[in-house]
Amino acid sequence: MANDCYNHASFTPNGSLENLELFRSAISKYHGKCIGSTEFFEILGSETPESFNAYDEFGSRWFELDVDDMGDLIVLSGSSAWSPVSEFFRKLCVKFNLNVESTFEEPGSDFGGYYDVTNGEVVRDETYTYNQYQYLEDMFFESLHPDYFTEFESFSEVLDQYSDVIRITDPVEERELVEFLKEMYDKSRQNASENS
Repeated sequence: MANDCYNHASFTPNGSLENLELFRSAISKYHGKCIGSTEFFEILGSETPESFNAYDEFGSRWFELDVDDMGDLIVLSGSSAWSPVSEFFRKLCVKFNLNVESTFEEPGSDFGGYYDVTNGEVVRDETYTYNQYQYLEDMFFESLHPDYFTEFESFSEVLDQYSDVIRITDPVEERELVEFLKEMYDKSRQNASENS
């Protein structure tokens, strides 16, 4: 579905494993379900207020929740509407005394990033363009194919298109990235001339 934001969050106990057990009990029954505001509040042990903004409260209005119980680690993943459910993750950490490391991505709206909570405090909250996020997650190079470069009339257009990624690289990475982009661009030109 368009504008679904994919979330992936690994929860670990901040102290006692008993905290993780309480979390497991609260979250497991929602596995495979699309949860909304009522369920968000239920999981957090709160009453649903008469008036609230789901995006401010939780980060999104719904979350297609998959729960993967790995013993000393519980992974929540799934899609949410438009934006990540980062605030919901933060509130889970506070409620159940957990830590979380999470990623999110939404290619249609051109973003991806990281959201981590330790001891109830946000320690990482970084959002990047989708290309930058793919690069940071080591998915950028494999996501490109020479056919994607046929729309560019010059290599300088390619560099403009991927300037956001180039900006986050160090000098060695930048050289490798520019060489790779040039190779893809040259292959696209070669394929175009062979097919004409």
